[in-house]
Amino acid sequence: MMAQYGCRLMRKSVRNITGSLGLWLICLWSTAFIQQNLSAQPVVLHVAAAADLQYALPLIAKAFEQVNPSVRVQCTFASSGMLATQILAGAPFHVFLAGDTAYPQRLVRAGKSERMHMYAQGKLVLWHSGSIVQTSNLVDVLQPNDKIAIANPRHAPFGQRAMEAILYHFSEYQWKSRIQPHIVYTDNVMQAAHYALSGNVRFAWLPLSVVLAPALRNHGSYTIVPEHSHQPIIQGACAVYTKDQRMYSTAKDFVKFLSGEDAHNVFRQFGYVMVDGR
Repeated sequence: MMAQYGCRLMRKSVRNITGSLGLWLICLWSTAFIQQNLSAQPVVLHVAAAADLQYALPLIAKAFEQVNPSVRVQCTFASSGMLATQILAGAPFHVFLAGDTAYPQRLVRAGKSERMHMYAQGKLVLWHSGSIVQTSNLVDVLQPNDKIAIANPRHAPFGQRAMEAILYHFSEYQWKSRIQPHIVYTDNVMQAAHYALSGNVRFAWLPLSVVLAPALRNHGSYTIVPEHSHQPIIQGACAVYTKDQRMYSTAKDFVKFLSGEDAHNVFRQFGYVMVDGR
C-alpha cells in the first residue's frame, strides 16, 4: 500500500517538474520571439526641417532608408525658429535641419547638440503671378499696391534674407510707402507659396527650391535675388542629443548622409548650391 502511494507521489512530482520545465521553455521561446520581432521593426528617426526643404528632403530621406532598411525617417516641416524653440522645450526630434546656421548653433550653445554641420546654400527668389522682368534692380519689379507674401523674419531665415534684400534695394521712404503697407507675413515659406498659388498675393519672396518644385514650376515667373543684397543663405543641421544611444548614432549618420553624393544630387535638383562649391 505504501509502495503504491510512493509510486503515485513520484509520478505526480515528475509531471509537476515536466510541466514547470515546459512552461519555462515556452516563456523563454516567447521572450526570444518578442525580442526578435522588436529588433526587426524599423526605428523611426524624427527629423525637424525648415519649410524650404519640403520637396527635397523626402527624396533624401528615401535614399537614406534604402541604405538603412532598419530606419524610417519621419519629417516635420515648419520655420526654423519655431522648430528650434520646440526642440529647446524638449520636443522629441532626433535631427534638426535649419534654413540658416544661427538656429542650429543656438541648440549647440544650449547643450542640445554636439556640433553644427553646414549642408547646403539656398537661393532667394522674388516670384510673381504673371511675367516678371529679369533684372538685378528689384525696384523695376515690384509694382505699387501689389500684395507681397514674405515668411515672418522673426523666425524664418528666408524671410530675414528677404527683408535684407528689400532694405538694400529700396529707400526708407519707398519701404514705408510702397512696400510695408502691402506685405502679408506668413508662418513659413510654404505658407507664402500657398498664398501665391491661391492668388491672394501677386508677389512672394520664396526659396528657389520651392519654385522649382512641381506645385509652382509651371505657375508664374521669378527672378533670383542678387546675392550681394543679402547675407548668404548657408544652411546647417545637427543631431539632437537623446538618451537612446542607438537613435543618437542614427541621427549622426543621417546628418553625415547630407554630405554624400546621393543627397547632393537631390539638393542640386532643387537649386541648392553645395557649401563646398559643387
